[in-house]
Amino acid sequence: MASVSYGMGTKRNPCADREAPLRVNAIFIWQLLTYMATLEHLAAADKLLKHEPDLDESELSERIAYFSPGFDHWLDATLRQLAFRAGRDLTPFEQAEQILYEFVAGQPMAYSVHYRKLEPLMAHVWELKTPDVRLFGWFPKRAIIVLVCGTLKENVKKFGDYAPFIREVIAFRDALALDNPKAITGVGRHEVL
Repeated sequence: MASVSYGMGTKRNPCADREAPLRVNAIFIWQLLTYMATLEHLAAADKLLKHEPDLDESELSERIAYFSPGFDHWLDATLRQLAFRAGRDLTPFEQAEQILYEFVAGQPMAYSVHYRKLEPLMAHVWELKTPDVRLFGWFPKRAIIVLVCGTLKENVKKFGDYAPFIREVIAFRDALALDNPKAITGVGRHEVL
């Protein structure tokens, strides 16, 4: 603590304490950047793959999507091979690409139509939805999703059918070296988008 002599003894300099709030802010910013860097480090180590769709020149990325290596393989090796479903204009792969494009571009997404939190709510697993495809992952931070697995809608017609996908997301998330909390723990849809 700095002190100054004013002729009647030594008094504390009130301006010297301004360093403390700056130190607290610096620690907070460092923690925030460290958390974000962890996702980037995981991507650099190929534990996560950052999805970067070709946006139009007038669009900027407003959200971020990461893929697990297994999800990326499933998209390419399985979903890409599927043909059009009856009455659909897009293949399942094209539907997945479309919703991922809309997510990253920050386009409006309706809760329960395009995305929703799965039960049990405390698992913090979310689903991106298209007419024929379900993509499962979690939000480590607002506007950032990590997708771990996916399936066709026809494979999850009943509530219990989601359990294996929820377990897969939780197992993948738990295995990653992320700071806690590893997922947004709120249940509100506005907390993630």
